[in-house]
Amino acid sequence: MEEIDDVKMNTPCQNVAPHIINISIPGLKPEVMIHTLGEKDIFISTKSACSSKQKEESKVLAACGLDEKRTTSALRISLSYDTTKEEISCFLEELKEAIQQLKEIME
Repeated sequence: MEEIDDVKMNTPCQNVAPHIINISIPGLKPEVMIHTLGEKDIFISTKSACSSKQKEESKVLAACGLDEKRTTSALRISLSYDTTKEEISCFLEELKEAIQQLKEIME
């Protein structure tokens, strides 16, 4: 995921739940990305599960010192023991396509 230019990793590399990844795509609204991926039967969420009903900035990411562009564009990706390498590869390709599609619309 770190190889996708527009994606900023928010999850640290150590001492974390290995099945939950938090990223930001500055400049894109997380709700729009969620709906775009949802149309492809890929379901992710915003922020953490305990704050998913709150709007706007991720207070956790703000407390970590991240800038507003990242704290307001956070996405949460959860994996399971059943998630396959193929599903991860498919997700990454669809994510790249969705980012490109949304950036083109915004231009």
